[in-house]
Amino acid sequence: MLVVWLAAISIALPSIFFDCRERRIPNALIASGLLLAVSAVLYDGGVSSLANALLGGLVAFLAGLFFWLIGWLGAGDVKLIGVFGILIGLPEAGAFLINVGLTGAVLALTFLIWKGGARTSWQKLNYMLVSKEYQLAAESSGENGQQLRLPYAIAVVAGAFATMLGLSPIG
Repeated sequence: MLVVWLAAISIALPSIFFDCRERRIPNALIASGLLLAVSAVLYDGGVSSLANALLGGLVAFLAGLFFWLIGWLGAGDVKLIGVFGILIGLPEAGAFLINVGLTGAVLALTFLIWKGGARTSWQKLNYMLVSKEYQLAAESSGENGQQLRLPYAIAVVAGAFATMLGLSPIG
């Protein structure tokens, strides 16, 4: 398990760095993370654990893909979710996705309060949740979405680490 943790940390730190700094996660980082994740799973559990790990990655990736399609996640975030899904594996993929959602909600609320004050943030959050017009208004006002994007790698990593520590909202 130590090798899996070392792989997770090795993937997490540069992912968070790039996402915070550039609001993107480079494909080269995702590709090396994918190779590192598969290698760690093979080292830790052998070939017999690989199918479980790859299925966990596929389930996590497909769930992330849905949220990319509706515009809630970036492509790098989806790929990062898939990589961590490999490290976590199929039995815990559901808990991982819920943990990512919960940590993402905390991140979003923190970001909204930090950027605009509590009262304005709650009004903005309500408007964002109920209206597609929010994105159009942001684009037409010159906010090309840049200020609305969160460094979601933080939530992905926090959700992954919580799951790897055995913290699960579903028991």
